Amino acid sequence: MLSSSTQGDRKRGGAHAPVRNPLVEETTSPVRALVLDPGDELAAVDNTALDTDPGFLLAFVPIRSFQRLAEADLGALTASIVRNPSVVDGHILARPLDDGRFVVIDGIWHVTALKKLAEQPDELGVDLPDDVRRLIDACPIRVVAADTDPAFVLSLLGNQRDDSDPWLLGQRDRLLRQLAHGGRSRSTYDVAISTGGSRAAMRKYHAYRSLEQFLQYHPVSPDHAASIFPLLHVALARTVVRTWLDWDDHLCAFLDDTALEVFYRLLLPDVDVDGSYLPPCISSVEEMVHLCDVLENPAAKRALVEQHATLAEAVRVVEDGDRDVWVDRLGDAISSMRWDQQRFRGRF
Repeated sequence: MLSSSTQGDRKRGGAHAPVRNPLVEETTSPVRALVLDPGDELAAVDNTALDTDPGFLLAFVPIRSFQRLAEADLGALTASIVRNPSVVDGHILARPLDDGRFVVIDGIWHVTALKKLAEQPDELGVDLPDDVRRLIDACPIRVVAADTDPAFVLSLLGNQRDDSDPWLLGQRDRLLRQLAHGGRSRSTYDVAISTGGSRAAMRKYHAYRSLEQFLQYHPVSPDHAASIFPLLHVALARTVVRTWLDWDDHLCAFLDDTALEVFYRLLLPDVDVDGSYLPPCISSVEEMVHLCDVLENPAAKRALVEQHATLAEAVRVVEDGDRDVWVDRLGDAISSMRWDQQRFRGRF
């Protein structure tokens, strides 16, 4: 909900006055100024320990990245842009370089398709429409500052088109490494304004903030952190888990350290007494649902928390308890039938 001061600003500025966005700037850029670096290879520019020429990297990496991305089959996307240039809107997320260009964080395929249209228009066999030429000269992008809260930037990323090639995930992994260092969070008000008040976007942001908290306790690789995220996203959607871990919406953190230690134990692999590898108790959404069942059963929750049971063992407590209840109910039903037989014997 907008504050009274914001509403007043809108009235004074007219019906279409823009709302301040503290974290994202919406602007346009020529496609030639959009730098493709899916593998985050330009990170070497800022690493003085490496014997590299920054000027060479800034010139070479974008060209090689485009050449590699352009080998993919982008015919359908390119044709879609030609038919309807507005399909690009909202897809390109970038951060500024010092030279006035922008590194593409998300939307690499849309940028690649536009660059192909700009550099290789003959492939279509037709002249580019005027609105596509205008798009190439002034492409709508969303820009985040280099020091923007990485949890917020991660929450803006769309679904990966193909994550089988780790090179394509370099920008995501860069953000996850920044997330592990923490200390860049913004107020929930700023995030709410920047996401247009979307509850789904806020949930995603909260999940990345909970991942940030996890990484403070257990530093893991970006790839491992990315596999933990969907589990935390589901956990925060469950009231019983949020209550157990004492989630605080304002601080964007779990506050019950004792429960959190148990929760993290379930998310991480372990080693058996004989030294053999034990996989995490929770590695899927289905197993997170099983955790909810356990937390709602006092005996199973006690086994999980106090007796250090595995999730599978705690689930068996739930199932055994359900069987006991079913047997008790069946016994009550049989007793009732026998009582009715004695009571009404001979009347029918």
